[in-house]
Amino acid sequence: MILELIIAGIVFIVAYGYLINRTRGLPPGPPPLPLLGNALSLGEPMDHTFLKWSKQYGPVFTVWMPGPVVVIADHQTLQDTIVKQGDLFGDRALPINQLKMLADGPYGLVFCGNDVWKEQRRFALHSLKDIGFLSASLQESAKTYAQQIVADWKKEGKEGRNVDVTENIMYGVANLIWQLTFGRTLGFKDPLFNKVEEIIHRELRSDTL
Repeated sequence: MILELIIAGIVFIVAYGYLINRTRGLPPGPPPLPLLGNALSLGEPMDHTFLKWSKQYGPVFTVWMPGPVVVIADHQTLQDTIVKQGDLFGDRALPINQLKMLADGPYGLVFCGNDVWKEQRRFALHSLKDIGFLSASLQESAKTYAQQIVADWKKEGKEGRNVDVTENIMYGVANLIWQLTFGRTLGFKDPLFNKVEEIIHRELRSDTL
């Protein structure tokens, strides 16, 4: 009897792993375990694992973490879906109960996926484009900041110092926002950066107390 239960359990796990994607209409992917999904297969760096799976299952595959997540691992496919057909692929699974507690429902630019969200998204994109978002000059500025960030990392690495990746990236993003808002940029070591960061942290702490 016990042996029969063990065999039945093994058959169920194997059948579940190989049939769940097909029965749910999902792209192929690594066979998941019940309840755990593919969590036990993500031991190495995730990007290396996804690259290996993309070679095995194709540029679009499903990973269970433990719910199903469709991964697009090909640049051209990503352009054809998310960029060119963003309205069709822009919806997402939403934690409805949590959103009702926090915001009285799935509203806003981040969590909403209905017509209200689409209208707000279009308005936000048009407004950002009007002030220079995605313009050629802003792209050049982003490249300049990226090069400066990498140069700083190399310099700090050669000097044997610990490299603070978060701080440098934060300065680059903040400078882009500063340029859009005020039409000027700041040096990476400008003390105004620290002052603004201090104010933001203080306000965030006061909101959570």
